[in-house]
Amino acid sequence: LQSRAKQVEKEMRSAASRLDFEVAALLRDQLIVLKGAMVGK
Repeated sequence: LQSRAKQVEKEMRSAASRLDFEVAALLRDQLIVLKGAMVGK
């Protein structure tokens, strides 16, 4: 799960650098869910 979060973070940064904010926002939401899942364990 940790490595998945890192992967999503990387994708989010690259989407943001392409000014693809829609994708970046979706990835951010996914990251929040992943981090919530990690904390919940």
